[in-house]
Formats: sequence, C-alpha cells, structure tokens
Amino acid sequence: MTPEIGVKKPNVLLPKQEIDHNKWAVIACDQFTSEPEYWEEVAEIVGDSPSTYRIILPEVYLGTPEEENRIETTHHHGSIPGIRNFSEHQRFHLCSSESK
Repeated sequence: MTPEIGVKKPNVLLPKQEIDHNKWAVIACDQFTSEPEYWEEVAEIVGDSPSTYRIILPEVYLGTPEEENRIETTHHHGSIPGIRNFSEHQRFHLCSSESK
C-alpha cells in the first residue's frame, strides 16, 4: 500500500513466453469498435488461443444478445466491464481482480 495516495501496487500478470503475443494483445481502435466485421476478424485470428479478447466487451455487442454472454465470459476470467455515464456520452472501462 502506498499511504500517500491510498493505492496498492498491482501484480501485473503477463502471458507465458510460449503464448502468441499477436493473439494475446487485442487493441480496440475507436474507429473500428462498432463494426461487427472488425470483431469477427479478431475472433478468427484469436481462435482458441489465450487472448485479452476474452476479457473485453466491445461496444458492437452492447444491446445485443451477445452482450450478456460476453459479460459472463469476462466475469469468468476475473474482469468486470463497466459503463460510466456522462451528460453527453458513455465511457466503458474494465475492472480486473486477482482471486486468492
């Protein structure tokens, strides 16, 4: 714990050396996040490999039947997607936890 700021330094978990980092790291560019084709291609590239794709909730799934499924999947992996409402827009974020 860092008393001056009230925050504990996290343990940053990185994938094992043998994990394909090209499939592990998923970047959600604002210009593509609402395009289903972008996420379909990401899913094809990732396949069954370990990937951060499984712990995010792309905006393209909001308000669709897939939204609840993806929320359950992120909870299973120890992450909780959230939405913050502002007067003119929403901001999405992800809270992660490490279980002991």
